[in-house]
Amino acid sequence: MEIIKSLLDLLSKAITVIKFFRKSKKESESDSLEDKEQARHDNNTPINNLSSTTLRLQQVVGLISEHTKYPPNKMARKLGLTSERAFRELLDGTEEASFELLESFALKFGVNENWLISGEGAIFTIEKGKSSAEEYIDIIEGYDIKLMYLIRDKFGRTGIILKLDEWDFKILGKYYHLNSKVGVTGQNQIKSFYNFLNSTSLESTKIGIQLDEKLFERLFSGYIPPKILEKRSQSNWYDDFLDYDHKCPIAKDYGHLYGSEFLESQEILKYKMAH
Repeated sequence: MEIIKSLLDLLSKAITVIKFFRKSKKESESDSLEDKEQARHDNNTPINNLSSTTLRLQQVVGLISEHTKYPPNKMARKLGLTSERAFRELLDGTEEASFELLESFALKFGVNENWLISGEGAIFTIEKGKSSAEEYIDIIEGYDIKLMYLIRDKFGRTGIILKLDEWDFKILGKYYHLNSKVGVTGQNQIKSFYNFLNSTSLESTKIGIQLDEKLFERLFSGYIPPKILEKRSQSNWYDDFLDYDHKCPIAKDYGHLYGSEFLESQEILKYKMAH
């Protein structure tokens, strides 16, 4: 009996020791995870161990695919990669994208290189804005543009995007308010936009488009690819805007087609043209 008792005591002590080491191991692992999480936070390193650049590359590839239906395999070919698999390895973090490849991607798909490499700025490149639309005339004439998109939303916010090549778009950073909620400066900008539209050197390249307010904001904030404009319905709103004295037969439909703010902006323009 003494032998059995001794064996039971030894077994109990062994179990206690095992539990102690298991507890210590768990605490150590927990501390290690906390340390890793803190280090990740301190260094701004993603928890899934993918680099920030890889995650941004994933994000922009997803945006382009979603909004333009341009698949990753075509992107890979456009980048001159030997295979789609090579591109997938860049996206899943198996391989790290070189600076040269990131630079090429930004150039070929109209992405802001600073954002792609460092996370600074908008995703898609936005040009510095001008206080009046007329200031863009000489700049635009210096480009070999294929198309000029004139974009407005129902609130009368109006912006300009230039298409230079298949993926090369220039989002002109300043948009204008062609509506009634403007002061003296805004009224002058309405007249300046009228003069811009009347510029004969830009006459053959214009395409009008109307967007809902959310899409307009995302587009001019550089969060969606401007190439989406190629699939949008066209509108003659800019031609009709020039008809501020309503001489065209279609003028009776302007309110229905473009909303009350369109009519208000034409009234402002009519006043500015008379003074």
